[in-house]
Amino acid sequence: MLNFNFVCLVLISASTNRRFDEHNAHDQPLTTLYELQKIDTQIKKLEESKKSIPYQIEQLAVEFGKCEKQLKEKQDNLEVMQKELRSKNRTLELQQEQLKKYYSQRKSMKTEKEYNALEREIINLQKKNSIIEDEILELLFSIDGVTEELTEYQTVYREEKAKYENQSNELLSTSKD
Repeated sequence: MLNFNFVCLVLISASTNRRFDEHNAHDQPLTTLYELQKIDTQIKKLEESKKSIPYQIEQLAVEFGKCEKQLKEKQDNLEVMQKELRSKNRTLELQQEQLKKYYSQRKSMKTEKEYNALEREIINLQKKNSIIEDEILELLFSIDGVTEELTEYQTVYREEKAKYENQSNELLSTSKD
């Protein structure tokens, strides 16, 4: 890059606090050399910066990967809650059908003992249905909250994705220059 004589000349000039003056004719070669040194330093910095571009892109990808992972977790959580809601609704429907059967059987009971046993089954099933209905309501509120949170996070995700793509493209175009 630069030869030893130039480096010595620059060091000697710097140690004597000698200023480079472009208008002074006998200092013109020193000024030119000094300017070359500055350009060479800039080139070296750019080369070092260019070497770090793959690492910077990798770091961006890692950060964006975390964002994607969080989005996936939120979507999976919502999906699990929705499956649980469908399951509870099916269970409730089945138990309500069972209640209808019990009501119709109640009319055909021949003994008081059978009638009382069936009444206890009806009461137990009604209690179970009440519990399931409460759980369904809680799930609906939770699903609403998670859906709202997911919608907000999807906006953040889109912004992060655009930011990631822009920064990656900038770094890639810098590395090609």
